[in-house]
Amino acid sequence: MSIKFKLTLLAAIPLLAIALMGINSTLANARVAGEMKDIQTLADLAVRVSALVHETQKERGRTAGFLGSKGAKFTAELSDQRKLADQRIAELYDFLETFDATHFDPAFQDSFAAALDDLEQIQGKRQAVSSQSITTGDALGYYTAMNGKFLDAIGVMSEQSMDADLTRSITAYVHFLKGKERAGIERAVLANTFAADAFGPGMYKKFVSLVTQQDIYLNEFKALTSDEALAFIDEASADPSFAQVQSYRDTAFANADRGNFGVDPGVWFSTITNKINKLKETEDFLSAELQGQAEAAASSAANTMLAFAAATGLIVLLGVAGAWFIMRSINRPIGKLVATINEIQTTNNLNLTADTSAKGEVGQLAGSFNEFVGTLRDIIGQVSQSSEEVAAAATEVAACSDELARGMGEQSSQVMSMSAAIEEMSASVVEVARQASDAAGDADQAGSVAREGQGVVRQTVDGMQSIKDAVTHSAQAVSELGKRGEQIGEIIAVINDIADQTNLLALNAAIEAARAGEHGRGFAVVADEVRKLADRTTQATDEISQSIIAIQKDTTSAVGRMNTGTDQVNHGVETATQAGTSLEQIVGTSESLATKVQSIAAAAEEQSSAAQEVALGIEQINTVSSYSLEGTRQANKASDHLSRKAEELRELVSRFNT
Repeated sequence: MSIKFKLTLLAAIPLLAIALMGINSTLANARVAGEMKDIQTLADLAVRVSALVHETQKERGRTAGFLGSKGAKFTAELSDQRKLADQRIAELYDFLETFDATHFDPAFQDSFAAALDDLEQIQGKRQAVSSQSITTGDALGYYTAMNGKFLDAIGVMSEQSMDADLTRSITAYVHFLKGKERAGIERAVLANTFAADAFGPGMYKKFVSLVTQQDIYLNEFKALTSDEALAFIDEASADPSFAQVQSYRDTAFANADRGNFGVDPGVWFSTITNKINKLKETEDFLSAELQGQAEAAASSAANTMLAFAAATGLIVLLGVAGAWFIMRSINRPIGKLVATINEIQTTNNLNLTADTSAKGEVGQLAGSFNEFVGTLRDIIGQVSQSSEEVAAAATEVAACSDELARGMGEQSSQVMSMSAAIEEMSASVVEVARQASDAAGDADQAGSVAREGQGVVRQTVDGMQSIKDAVTHSAQAVSELGKRGEQIGEIIAVINDIADQTNLLALNAAIEAARAGEHGRGFAVVADEVRKLADRTTQATDEISQSIIAIQKDTTSAVGRMNTGTDQVNHGVETATQAGTSLEQIVGTSESLATKVQSIAAAAEEQSSAAQEVALGIEQINTVSSYSLEGTRQANKASDHLSRKAEELRELVSRFNT
């Protein structure tokens, strides 16, 4: 990607952003200009609509007077007013031929279409009024509803505007029109009332509401309108018709309950019409002011749009021109520098220099390049000289490497012979160490066996001692058993005595029972059973006595044998103790022998380790000698390679013209 392309891209991005913002602003102002143009169109429409509403207001008033007088009054006036209203209707339809309502808000379209639908019915309503086939309320309601829809459509203008001042003026204008509409309704209501010389049902309440609404709309209008419009309405309000209308209102308020107002409806109609005409003059002033504001706003929006478009175009053009100038001031000197570099690359002429006439960083770059080429020229000269010196040194290094390689070869042969001798000695020492280690192992094993035997003897002595203790305890227990047998013999003797006495008592009892005769027979049976029991006890004690005697004999014999066993156990303990002492001497001798053999094995192992270390050292010397020999060979090759590279470097440097 070239610098030119990068600079173009760098300049294009902000310029494109500026252009897009300018286009967006221009389009936004174009939309505002279009909206202002639409507002201007709506203002023109509002003038025609308000003119029509003014005439339909008067037609409504004359219609009310005509119906209120049962056709006796306002016949000619109503006919003339209808003609004036028809003229305004024709003007409105002429304007609508070039008016496109679809440009505006749907709410406006719906309201305006509804008003036009009501306007289409005006001929039918007029015929009904002329034939007096419609009530006053229905007739007035028709005109009021139609006028209200037209005024509501005009009121939508404020929602179309984005300009605050214009919106305020439109709102004030609409409030004024609605107040004027209520004045027109008031004209019709009182015309009908004065013609009937009494308020009809609901008419008084409506009259009060109309007066109140007029005051409210007038106050809202004054709060929003311009100072010029306020001055105009104040001047119009000074007309005598305003005061006269107020006096008729006072009469209507004062006689609302009983009627008999004593007011000529024609005079009332004429007076309030003069007031409404003054209001119409104010309306015309407001319409002209509104049209002027809308036209000025549309013109301002259009001018703003053109100004934004022109400013955007100018900024983009200036940006393009500035970017082109900057790119040219950068690309030209860089192009010259690139051309110089290409020429040096092609001709290898380091005496060429870049143009340093350019200002800024590009000129500094050219100067730095010239310094670099000069430095490179000096370096190549030094490299040329150094390459010759390197070639000569490489030749000397190659000769030294050959001599060193021969010496290393002889040293390697001697080291290999020494290594073989050391390996043989190391093998012998290793065998001695192995045999010494085996002997040490046998000695250790003998000591271990002796220690195990000593342990067994100790266990035997302990066991025999335990046997001795057990036999002694057994002898004591048997002796104690003999004593218990003697005690049992004594107890048996006592039992025999008791049995003899029992037998004697049983005999006596039998004798006494025999004496008693029949009464002692049961006792004799008991005495006989006691005697038999005494006999069996005597027999049992005799048997137990014989068993005890036998046990005592056996016990005495067992005690004797246990004493003999105890003596034998004591003899065994003494013998085992002597064996333990002998084994302790054997263990001591085995341990001493094992220590000496281990010392021999350790010395042999140390000698073997030393021999191995010597062999390893000789092996390392041999390895180093081999590496050194290989290194000298590689150094020789490197010297040859260095010599060739030095020659190539001389040829390469010779290409440059320094």
